Amino acid sequence: KGYEKSTKLGDFPAFEKWENADGRNEMTVLVADRFIVTVKTDKLGEGSARKIAEGMDLKTLSTQTAS
Repeated sequence: KGYEKSTKLGDFPAFEKWENADGRNEMTVLVADRFIVTVKTDKLGEGSARKIAEGMDLKTLSTQTAS
């Protein structure tokens, strides 16, 4: 039916969700204890949200300061 699991994306804690019945995939990443990045895909296959999130420059985001 799918799964929900905690994981890591690089150095950042993350949560991944896959729903087999409708092909939905979601990846939520906590960056530097300040930013929540969520990627949602529909009918792109298992692991698609993770692949997109892996392509993001989360390390640069983690170094951003408030202006």
